[in-house]
Order: sequence, then C-alpha cells, then structure tokens
Amino acid sequence: MELWLVCALLTVVCYGVGEGLSKEPTVRLGSARMLVLYALGNAPIYAAWFFLGSGWMRLTPAGLALGIASGVCGALGTASWFRAMESGTASVVSGFTAA
Repeated sequence: MELWLVCALLTVVCYGVGEGLSKEPTVRLGSARMLVLYALGNAPIYAAWFFLGSGWMRLTPAGLALGIASGVCGALGTASWFRAMESGTASVVSGFTAA
C-alpha cells in the first residue's frame, strides 16, 4: 500500500475519533476552552514535527508567511468548528464539515 494512502486513511480515522470525542467536552467546557486545550495538545506535536523534520532548515520568508496564514485560517476554522459543535448536533456538524 502506498504511503499517501496509509496517511489518508490514518487521517480519516484520527479525525473521526477526534470529532467523536470532542462533542461532550465542548458542551461542558465551551468552545473557547476547547480551542485552547486543542492548541495545547497540538503544539508539542507541531513543534516536534518542525524540528525533527528539519523544517527550520528550509524556512523561507514566503514559506513563513504562508505557514502563518495557513495557521490563522486553520485556527479560525477550528474555532468555528468547536462553536458549531457546542451549539449543534455532532453528527450534522461533522458530516457537513467533512464535505
């Protein structure tokens, strides 16, 4: 099996489990707290990937700007997703955002 397919399947499984686990704590804690906890959980993984994957060696100004823009868009999307999960039905929100 090709690496891209393994990674794509792992993405589906991980996102699915993450979405399944996030409805209850989002309702209990609120979307703002969940966003902070989500960021705290992701930061060590992103930092390790960056440094162990030698990302700092190929860093260019354009790459840095695009990376920051991508991060901002991703954070806004994640904040919106947690807000939708807090106020909506998990199966509808997850199904809609998966498309």
